[in-house]
Amino acid sequence: MTHTAGTPFREMMQSLAPGEQGLAIDLPGDWLQGRTAYGGLTGALCVEAAARLHPGLPPLRNAHSPSPGPPPGAWSCRPRWSARASPPSSSRPR
Repeated sequence: MTHTAGTPFREMMQSLAPGEQGLAIDLPGDWLQGRTAYGGLTGALCVEAAARLHPGLPPLRNAHSPSPGPPPGAWSCRPRWSARASPPSSSRPR
C-alpha cells in the first residue's frame, strides 16, 4: 500500500483569494474526504480570513465558526468581529 501526499495545509491557506463573500477558496478534493473539511479546517480558514481582512486586530481570544455541514468544495468566509471597550459590569473585579 502506498501513501500519496495530499495538498499541504500551507499551500491551501495561501490559495485563499478575495471573493464576493470575503475570502474564497476551492477546497482540493483530497481535503473533502469524510469530515476533513468539517469544523477544524473551516475554522482555521475563517481565522486566516479575519487576519488578512483585518490586519490590525488584537490577538485572537475567541472565535465562533459554525459548521452546518461539510463544505461542498467552493467555500468563502466573511469574518465579522466585535470589540468591547470594557468588560461587562458583571465581570468587573469588585
